[in-house]
Amino acid sequence: MRIVGYDIIGVVETWANTEVLDSELQIHGYIMYRLDREHKNGGGLVLYVKDDFQSSLCMSLMNSGFEESLWCTIKIQNSYFLIGLCYRCPSSTSENDNLLLSLLDTVSMQVNVSRDDNG
Repeated sequence: MRIVGYDIIGVVETWANTEVLDSELQIHGYIMYRLDREHKNGGGLVLYVKDDFQSSLCMSLMNSGFEESLWCTIKIQNSYFLIGLCYRCPSSTSENDNLLLSLLDTVSMQVNVSRDDNG
């Protein structure tokens, strides 16, 4: 499949799991970042970034404790951008909700984004 006109595509609630191959989700011309929900049905995130851009996962944000988020830094010309997907299921606990709010606070205060954040 070829998509025209979009540089970044985010999909939440993919329902993908280990039985779904990357090749089944891949879109030609895009780098795919994927986070499947483990141990339960539903959820799951996929972020597609046009392969013309330099991009990498931002692991420090993904390891925040919130159940499902996927974060990526993208270099466009001489600037870096932070792109994130979060999925909060309707039955989320208040603890998980608080972790999401904390994560969003962290993101909103983050000024400098580096290309290779593997933290």
